[in-house]
Amino acid sequence: RVSQLAEASGLLPAELHNGLSALGRAYVSRKAVGVKHAADDEVHLHLSGGAELHSIHWHADDTLPGLSNAFGMMASFVYRGTDEDVERAAAYAAHGVSDVVPPIE
Repeated sequence: RVSQLAEASGLLPAELHNGLSALGRAYVSRKAVGVKHAADDEVHLHLSGGAELHSIHWHADDTLPGLSNAFGMMASFVYRGTDEDVERAAAYAAHGVSDVVPPIE
């Protein structure tokens, strides 16, 4: 009954969580055409600054635009304020997104 109500209200069923989270992670790690940096400008901004991908959040934006643009999912990034941020930024600049966003297992 809860899943029927969620679907009727436009929320995605919980069974899709793992698959959509994997797609969200794949989106974050997607390279721009012909270059090594992230295709998404906001992801590129955070990775250039040395941020670490923290999480893909399920049901983070359940507005109509959020659901239609990204199934309501959002990524969060963490800046630790350490030398690791500087190292991550350098690794991203040198090797691109695949060097700082670990592959999906």
